[in-house]
Amino acid sequence: MNYRLLYITIVTLAGFELNVAAQEGAPGKAAPQLVVTITIDQLRGECIDAFMPYFSDGGFRRLMREGITFSNASYNFTPVDAASAVASVYTGTTPYYNKIIGRWRLDRKTLRPKSITLGDTPQGAADKESPALLCTSTIADELKIATHGQAKVVAIAPDSHEAIFAAGHAADAAFWIDEATGKWTSSDYYNCNADWVASYNLLNPLKSIIVNEEWQQHPSLNAAPPVEGLTAEGVPFCHKFTDSFSIQQYKSSGLINRHITKFALQCLVSHTMGLDRQPDLLALTYYAGSMHGQDPAEHQAELRDTYVRLDLEIANLIAECEKKAGMGKMAVMVTGTGYTTQTWNDYAKFRVPTGEFNMPRTANILNMYYGAIWGQGGYVDATFGNQIFLNHKLLESRKISLAEASRRAQEFLATISGVRNVYSAQQLITDQNVHTMKVRNGMNAQLSGDIFVEIAPGWKLIDADDKQQAACNTIANFLFPVIIYGAGTRKQTVSTPVTTDRIASTLAKMLHIRAPNACTAEPLF
Repeated sequence: MNYRLLYITIVTLAGFELNVAAQEGAPGKAAPQLVVTITIDQLRGECIDAFMPYFSDGGFRRLMREGITFSNASYNFTPVDAASAVASVYTGTTPYYNKIIGRWRLDRKTLRPKSITLGDTPQGAADKESPALLCTSTIADELKIATHGQAKVVAIAPDSHEAIFAAGHAADAAFWIDEATGKWTSSDYYNCNADWVASYNLLNPLKSIIVNEEWQQHPSLNAAPPVEGLTAEGVPFCHKFTDSFSIQQYKSSGLINRHITKFALQCLVSHTMGLDRQPDLLALTYYAGSMHGQDPAEHQAELRDTYVRLDLEIANLIAECEKKAGMGKMAVMVTGTGYTTQTWNDYAKFRVPTGEFNMPRTANILNMYYGAIWGQGGYVDATFGNQIFLNHKLLESRKISLAEASRRAQEFLATISGVRNVYSAQQLITDQNVHTMKVRNGMNAQLSGDIFVEIAPGWKLIDADDKQQAACNTIANFLFPVIIYGAGTRKQTVSTPVTTDRIASTLAKMLHIRAPNACTAEPLF
């Protein structure tokens, strides 16, 4: 009888201890109360390495000292821009499935470029921007579903596309900076017209601030060794923002990240994030590109300053978030967008093979080629980036199959200088081999064109006759890191190449929730 009583007592106490452990969360096991995801537009791994001596102790140094760093990350599709990169990170899949092929798409009805966040709404209706075309769930959506809507999810970015695709369909709010007014804004979709945002804009009028602000070297760099790009007077640089495009220019400077951090910290307070046992998600996009897409080689001082300021903002953000959520109760994910804008090309100067490939002119030649075979007509509807859109109605009326038109286009375009490969949409969908998979992952059958032209290395793609628009003029052949800090992680550096579609499943595992519904990639660890 005494043994039985002792057994019952031990079992009861053990059950009580297990219950307490489950409530409090065992170290490294419980979901963090606050997850901060940071996607840095145009982040480059070699820049982190080059500028590491100038960094503070609490930013990149701390993340890499205490977290897991996957140093060789890349995207498994092409082409990449900020919108498609952010959408891929949060959905855990590629544009082939999530439908976000880039910031812009060609509207088949008007044959004009249209913002990917506008869906079927008229161009210019900024208050109607939404994730309507995003056809899969995101990690933010799955967190909302798993917590029955109780988790707080907010996304903040300089531009609408990055904020909206990080927020997903079910977020509480998505905020970005309006280029006309300089105010933090959102769209009707999220219904987040909070009074605190109006008050914040009133107290922090960005448009008025930047008129009187100059971008000069950060004081912490005054004693640092000089870098290329310094003027003869010894002053590194001095940029002002006074013309009609001042806000747009400001968002491509190293100063913009300070405003993102400041607004994000106010958002934490106003939305009471990270204060209860329900996990919350704060999704941020910072900027680390060159100003106006200029050649970084000629503006090393600006680039270094951008990274130094970015590092300080990350340090400040982590410190303040830990104060709010508590030490050990938050996690941070940092990654890049895997591309950089390039409006410069020095290959000709150094006798490296190069050239300009003009898509509209090439399309006109293709149309004449079709005319010589099937009679005159407008066989090519339009071009967009590296894509050619064929006139399906004309082909059908003349009983010409799309497969035949695509085959002839491939044969003809392959003979033109500057062309490396030519793919048809049908080929990409049906022939899923290792050589075409990256191109196939970057297209979507409903939004993309019929013909895809891959230009030769070193060549510059011009997708408008006036050379003002070069949507596909990007580089995606450099690596960047994925860093996971907190949630029981320990210092580790992994050099094995990884792809960013594994981030969403990693966050899902960390939060103990289901991965996004189109994510099939394994977690990073």
